[in-house]
Amino acid sequence: MAASVKQLSTFIAIACVIGLALSLNSYYLAITLEEDDEYEAWCDISGYSSCTKVLQSEYSSGFGLIAPYLGNDSFLNVSNGIFGLLFYTIELILGFSTSSLTVKAQAVLLFLSNAVLAWLAYVLLFEIQELCIICIGLYFTNVIITVLTIVRFRRLQQAKPKPSSGTKKKAPAKKGRSKKD
Repeated sequence: MAASVKQLSTFIAIACVIGLALSLNSYYLAITLEEDDEYEAWCDISGYSSCTKVLQSEYSSGFGLIAPYLGNDSFLNVSNGIFGLLFYTIELILGFSTSSLTVKAQAVLLFLSNAVLAWLAYVLLFEIQELCIICIGLYFTNVIITVLTIVRFRRLQQAKPKPSSGTKKKAPAKKGRSKKD
């Protein structure tokens, strides 16, 4: 049985709440690590999986892209967790709209977000060379929201009434006497 648009919106909302929780945790850990270098995050589970190393890297603020171009003091060079909180809040709000335009806007934001996360996944694996449970959780959350949004958009398109062909059939001419007679 296929999920309805309302059910898909609910699933998107649940995924957004998970994204918000992960982003909030990332932001909390980033702040805590700034204040206490000795703090050990709950997600530091082995020599290969360390959220601490990731959150203390240059890539944990402004995606590692803002500081080189706009400087460390730029208002955009904030913790990636802040961007996540903003993004998932917007996605949560947009997720309940049934407007095609809103769903398209949601898809564009998801595309941009997935591009940024692909960049961060590359950095995670090849630059920092650590696994981060929070980061991987965010990657999966975004993929789930993206798939659900695409399915939701298709369902909304299917639910739209089909436009007519544009040519109206003319009413048959009345038989009988014309005014000229």
